[in-house]
Amino acid sequence: MAVYSKERMTRRVKWFFALPLTYVLYFAFSLLVPAAGLATTVINYLVLILSFCLVTRYLLDFPVRSFIRQEGSFSWRLFCTGLLVMTLLSASTSFVSMLVHPQMFEYSLRPQTVVADWILSILVVLPAALAEELMFRAFVAFFPSPELETESSKFWKYCLVSGLLFTIAHFQNPEVNGVQAIWFMLFYFIFGCFLMYFYMTSGGIEFGLGVHIGNNLVPALFFSYPTAVLTTNTVFMDNRPVNYIQIIQCVFCFTALLFILRFMKKKTC
Repeated sequence: MAVYSKERMTRRVKWFFALPLTYVLYFAFSLLVPAAGLATTVINYLVLILSFCLVTRYLLDFPVRSFIRQEGSFSWRLFCTGLLVMTLLSASTSFVSMLVHPQMFEYSLRPQTVVADWILSILVVLPAALAEELMFRAFVAFFPSPELETESSKFWKYCLVSGLLFTIAHFQNPEVNGVQAIWFMLFYFIFGCFLMYFYMTSGGIEFGLGVHIGNNLVPALFFSYPTAVLTTNTVFMDNRPVNYIQIIQCVFCFTALLFILRFMKKKTC
């Protein structure tokens, strides 16, 4: 019993310092990355993923593959469903908002550079979503134990931790400023909680990763906003003040995704 307790304590200490060490390695490696606009952002996210994998392999001695899915192979069905449904939900609800408040949207596309800009924007979104899903969902899921929790009544604890960590990680974003800060922080918290629930419910990263990418693609390509952390070549600029309307939109999209995930699980069983 004493040996088991010591091993468990050693594991918890290692996992406690894993994320801070990941960021230390990331900041050190990123000093070597030359400044080149969005291309630098892409490389930095790849460096962050590499740093996380190195810490996972050599400090935690934990298989990175288990963060993707502990048992079985990567489910492209879950990934594509999450990606397509979230993209459609986010884009359609934003389009409805534009129809209701057309004066708050302006056409902002620069056609002469749209191909190159969109390719770079997509290349940013992909590793950014993967890095955040690995650190704020997969890592949290396996923090207490090397086995994934399967009792749904305990999922809320993981969701709260993931939501808080995800919110803290975005605290320095430029949009988290002034009176709109509370709404953005609430959005990030809800976003993190739902994605964590998707991870625990599906038993892998695929559905939440698809949802995360779909959510980020819409503001990166179609409906951006003035205080966005990344300036991209979008079709429209959304100048609406951030308030409870965006939170309702967020909850609606994620509730719909939750029902879809549950339906897919029932069909599999």
